[in-house]
Amino acid sequence: MNKSGVCNGLAAGYIKYALQGQIDQFQTILNTIANLPPNAEWNEDVYSFAKDVAKSFMPEEYDKTLNQLNNLATLDIAGKKLAPAFDLAMTTSDTNWTQILKEIALRDDEAMIVRSVNHAVAISKKAGNYIIYDPNYRGGFKAFRSEREVIHELHFNVFGYTGMLGFVTDSLDLSDALSPIAVPLELYGPLGLHVQVVRHPEQSNTPRSFPDIGGLFEKYLNTDQAALSSAGNYGITNMFWAILLDNKDAVNALYAKGFKNDRHLISACMVAAAVNATRVLPLFLSQIKKESDISHLPEVFMEALGEGRQEALAILLQDSNGRTCFEDIILMRGNAATYLHGAAAGGNRDVLQYMLDAYQQEGAPPLNEKAIAEKILAGNAIGAAIGSKSVACVNLLYQQLKKIPGEIDDLVLLTHLLQAIRANQLPMVEFFIAEIHRLPECQELLFEAVKLNPSLVAKTDISILRLLQANHVHFSPTAQAIIDKKESHPASSLSFLDSLIYEITDFIKEVLLKRDETEENIHRFKTMKSGLFKHKSPKADEAIEHSPLPPSPEIGQPC
Repeated sequence: MNKSGVCNGLAAGYIKYALQGQIDQFQTILNTIANLPPNAEWNEDVYSFAKDVAKSFMPEEYDKTLNQLNNLATLDIAGKKLAPAFDLAMTTSDTNWTQILKEIALRDDEAMIVRSVNHAVAISKKAGNYIIYDPNYRGGFKAFRSEREVIHELHFNVFGYTGMLGFVTDSLDLSDALSPIAVPLELYGPLGLHVQVVRHPEQSNTPRSFPDIGGLFEKYLNTDQAALSSAGNYGITNMFWAILLDNKDAVNALYAKGFKNDRHLISACMVAAAVNATRVLPLFLSQIKKESDISHLPEVFMEALGEGRQEALAILLQDSNGRTCFEDIILMRGNAATYLHGAAAGGNRDVLQYMLDAYQQEGAPPLNEKAIAEKILAGNAIGAAIGSKSVACVNLLYQQLKKIPGEIDDLVLLTHLLQAIRANQLPMVEFFIAEIHRLPECQELLFEAVKLNPSLVAKTDISILRLLQANHVHFSPTAQAIIDKKESHPASSLSFLDSLIYEITDFIKEVLLKRDETEENIHRFKTMKSGLFKHKSPKADEAIEHSPLPPSPEIGQPC
């Protein structure tokens, strides 16, 4: 699980409760969840809370135009979406951040979400004190009296920015000893923060002045500062923040201060495409002149496709270099499998449909339905779509394959069903089971061929296991015992020790014994299918018995 995403979701959830004066209720829900018995039912408050966190934890799963830095848009109060009234991201000194926090002057009826690139916390204010909610705090909350104390806490204890000096002093275990000297002199480097102040939606028409962003850029924006941390915040520059927030004004302010982006144009384009930064992406594309940069544009396209960013893709296609790259390189027949895989991985059906149409209508040469089907299978586009959790993309690819009789055979379905189970995606499993039931024959054999090891059963959602049982998938006694345990404690998972034992068993099978579970399931199905051939054609027993089964691509004939 993406820990930083969970913290971002929890911080956003706190914002929603704080704005409604329900911090005590927020704490109560956290305590309730922490102490829920394994088989307890969730009440409505807990369910609503969990739903909000889930939406803001991975907003791009619900809306491909969003990312974790604008996840507040997934939440609402009384039907009105939350939105930042003040939005600033910058890498600058602690002294400057302290002054910025003073100028913001957070009020008791407001809340603030503060992020690095891999963690997030929320801040509210009560009786003159700043209250920091950090999901990593043992008690959840800490209070601070001044802006300077808040910034110090964020720098060293919440986000762990240590600068170049920290990389040296940490390794020598000297950081604590040197802190009395290093901290006041700000020798541990600048602090990279993304700050959003959020007001209750009903206050949107009430005047409230905030510091002018342009003025803050003019005073504090630095072209070469990079916040460094051993906790994963490597090289957080102001240009990086500008791209993440799609802030065209920040990019132009950096250029006005002499920032040179020549060496990093493609990297900037790739990040902008990945996060759907549609305002700054055209700025970077317009600066690409060198052939060495143009040759890397396929990588930028792959970022847009792989994240399902339809708007970023449209901007790339509007750019003259981008359009040439698309027509001359990406649409080449030999590249179709790669880029269809990328589009499927992005999980955006509209983007995938666009790419399928492009290869058939504009390809070099245009691909017919047979060729498209071959590219889908060769590039494992369906496996990528399963990974994206998009049933719509999987269905689109299957509808394309069905245009060619025999492309979806029993082995293809078995392989994809196993991938869906491993991905722990109930809608995917339901889809492939429905497809298996559409086969004219061999349905029972396919389900009988599915064998899941105990480790996979332990990690699989109980709803999927029930569905498999309902379709006559057989489980070993050990696996069945795990299912029984899940049924008796549906809200729980196995202990860490139990899961670890099964993972070690898997490691021995797959690495030391070179066993592959998917291949074993397919081999089992082939063997069972061979037996069925023998049963149906007694006169050909001898020939079948002594002849190997044809390889997988040719085994698509009906049973």
